[in-house]
Amino acid sequence: MTKSLINRAQALQELGLYPRACNTLLQAFAIETPDCSPEQIDRFLVSLYPLQKTFSLTQAIGLRSLGDVLRRQGILEQSQAVLQLSWTIAKNTSEESATLLSLGNTERAIGNQIRDRSDYEAITEIIERQSQEAVLAPYQPAFNAYNQAATVASSSPIPRLQAQLNHLKLLLDLQKWWTDQANRRIASWSRFNEFESVEMGKNFLSALERKLSEEELKEQSKIESNLATLAPSRAAIYARINFAQSLIQSKQIDKVEPVLEMALQQARTLEDVRAESYALGYLGKLYDRSQQLDKATKLTQEALILSQQENSFGDAREITYLWQSQLGSLLRKQGDTKRRDRRLMLQLLTPCNLCATI
Repeated sequence: MTKSLINRAQALQELGLYPRACNTLLQAFAIETPDCSPEQIDRFLVSLYPLQKTFSLTQAIGLRSLGDVLRRQGILEQSQAVLQLSWTIAKNTSEESATLLSLGNTERAIGNQIRDRSDYEAITEIIERQSQEAVLAPYQPAFNAYNQAATVASSSPIPRLQAQLNHLKLLLDLQKWWTDQANRRIASWSRFNEFESVEMGKNFLSALERKLSEEELKEQSKIESNLATLAPSRAAIYARINFAQSLIQSKQIDKVEPVLEMALQQARTLEDVRAESYALGYLGKLYDRSQQLDKATKLTQEALILSQQENSFGDAREITYLWQSQLGSLLRKQGDTKRRDRRLMLQLLTPCNLCATI
């Protein structure tokens, strides 16, 4: 019964039905009238701590799912506590790496929350102090969790690789966020001829970029090595696509195409239509970046057709909307906003496609 409820909750989570998934997981732990409020989760945790040594691995997986659902609902403090308990139970098992990965994702969300609560003056002070430590401090628990997840020998390779991918993405996002913040202040200081402050801001950016770039290259090297050893699977394909997105973000465009081409080849070998749609769509995005608009349009159309096929058998609305948006943007760039758009809409809005996507 516990396994069945956990599986059901994971399916609800995949559909984005987070409150229902949360209530289902609490039912798996015999909680009556679950409402998934922070107060109820707190009481639930208090009741669990004395029993943690008796918990099974299945229950640890259930707690991990609960922590993931809580994070997606923004209930971060309770998500952190639930995942820490799940990790305690899952240590030295095949689920340890996946649990640390989830914990790292929650710690990252908490780091974002701390960062976003900082006012303009506090961020300016960090730049003026040239404090790289203050930049990294809110995210240190996330980095620690990702590093631990990547080194658990008893776990399967996929969650270890996902931890490395998330670590790399966090470094890239940090670099972008602080570059934007520093450039805002540099522009302001330049308008008022505060040249010493401008130089200080540039020095901060240069030092931070060096530090983060070193870490990014280390993670990238590990990822490339691990990807080379992965057997073809949907998870491996998605890992390649994830890595390709990070390469695009870091402006290493010359390295992206081989990664996506391998993902596409594996998707076709496995006859995985959804994964093939993702690979084609992101190849289209790559060619859009390099101004090869005709090729980008063709690949995006192919990706869209495949996503619509998936809609006939399941729910692929998210990727259908993604490629519709990308295709519309490509057509607009080519100045084709009427004739081809109208033909495209007629193709998209057939009765069957409407039934699948609405």
